[in-house]
Amino acid sequence: MTDHNPLTRILRPEKDLPATSAIRLPHYARFMAGFKYEVIYRNTKEHANADYLSRFALYHTKTETLDEEATYYLSQIQILPVTRNEIKTETRKDTELTKIINEIQGELPATDQTLTQFTLQGGCLFNGIRVAIPGTLRERILGELHTAHTGIVRMKNLTRSYVWWRGIDNNIEKLVKQCRHCQINRNDPRIATPTHPWEYPKTPWNRIHVDYAGPFHDRYFLIMVDAYTKYLEVIQQIQCPARSRFQNYEKHLLDLDCQFH
Repeated sequence: MTDHNPLTRILRPEKDLPATSAIRLPHYARFMAGFKYEVIYRNTKEHANADYLSRFALYHTKTETLDEEATYYLSQIQILPVTRNEIKTETRKDTELTKIINEIQGELPATDQTLTQFTLQGGCLFNGIRVAIPGTLRERILGELHTAHTGIVRMKNLTRSYVWWRGIDNNIEKLVKQCRHCQINRNDPRIATPTHPWEYPKTPWNRIHVDYAGPFHDRYFLIMVDAYTKYLEVIQQIQCPARSRFQNYEKHLLDLDCQFH
């Protein structure tokens, strides 16, 4: 039963499909050929048998999907002493961060042109690749980053790599100046350990730097960098087994025609 009158002629079972329909609808034509049917036309005004099941909206649970960029940003939070859910929850309560979110989403007029560098990923606000920390979590973040007592300059450099909030430099300076351990050892020459820079290698693959990165999407990445050419080799792995590390190094170095001494 249909209110589409042309179908009564196009899909008439006692006759072959018109040439035009057979060309445009070959798969559907073959499918319909396996049935015995009759196409009956009924005016739309006379239809009272709407298909409820096809029109009824299905209940479903809304799930959050993240693209690769968002996944990478959120993976940076794993190294912090707070969880993603904590940051997400406290961000909603933070008036300053909520204002920025509303501005970048267009709900409020933008008051600062630098807001273009902000993004919202998984409910967490990011300034570039640095996660914006709500006020209630900042003390915990600073406490964790200050455990090594590296001083103002190094702590600023470390903090700027991962987190952001307005006035973060002033907070770091205040924390270090109030730290008794940092002040006692600030001018102690014994803590100034002499350093010796790496000598520049004479040939390719004379010295390589190796490290593991991950986990990212349940994968680990073995990264090898040649100190001479800066050539980068990355090997994807499902796990990071300690026993197989040397075998991985040896295999890929042999593939690159490197000689062991």
